Amino acid sequence: MFKSYFLLGLVVSLISSLGAAVYVTKYYEVMANFSLILPLWKIIATYFTVGLSVSGLCFLSTRLAPKFGTIIFNIVLVFATLCSILLPIMKEDFPETLEMTEFYPGFVIPLHFILPLFWLALSPIIKKNEN
Repeated sequence: MFKSYFLLGLVVSLISSLGAAVYVTKYYEVMANFSLILPLWKIIATYFTVGLSVSGLCFLSTRLAPKFGTIIFNIVLVFATLCSILLPIMKEDFPETLEMTEFYPGFVIPLHFILPLFWLALSPIIKKNEN
């Protein structure tokens, strides 16, 4: 059973990384290049770390509370995602050579929602396979 959660975490991380790569590449071309602060490899590493952590936590929540574990976990995931957008909004320590820092929150905030959206979209696959 943990194997299916682990595979879901890998798939969600991979799809999220691909989506973020497209978004980041286009944003760097069109708006502002923040690759000094946030290179693509950091985004991908974060997605895989968070994706695998989320899969483990979801597995634990369904084991501890079989009836409501998934619902509780999804609510916690949504609140954690909403709270995480405060980090880029409060960021102030930019390199002095970096221009257009006022666009940084608008660049980073969509990245906070990519992985949770794919997780919530693909997690019903596990429920379907459990039955």
